[in-house]
Amino acid sequence: MLAPSQGAPAEIAKKAELLRSKMEEYKSEQAAIKAHAEAAQEDAELGSKINDRCDQASLALQIAIVIASVSILASSRAFWILSVVLGVVGSVIGVMAFLI
Repeated sequence: MLAPSQGAPAEIAKKAELLRSKMEEYKSEQAAIKAHAEAAQEDAELGSKINDRCDQASLALQIAIVIASVSILASSRAFWILSVVLGVVGSVIGVMAFLI
């Protein structure tokens, strides 16, 4: 059987102190990491809002194109005016997406 070395308690104490200092270091870093994560979350939410508005603008513009095509086929001035109005609405929504 091996006998414990004379320096074993000192080595254990030294390692324990090293681990305690690492723990304190990680605790101090944790606050900075949390703040960075919260800022990234806010950026992601803003990007999501902009994306939703761009989707709405794209939808309005696509519907305007379809109605314009129908106005050509039906020779209807009312459909043409509706397509122009939807085009303007889609453009306004698209511009407002980046003003959020």
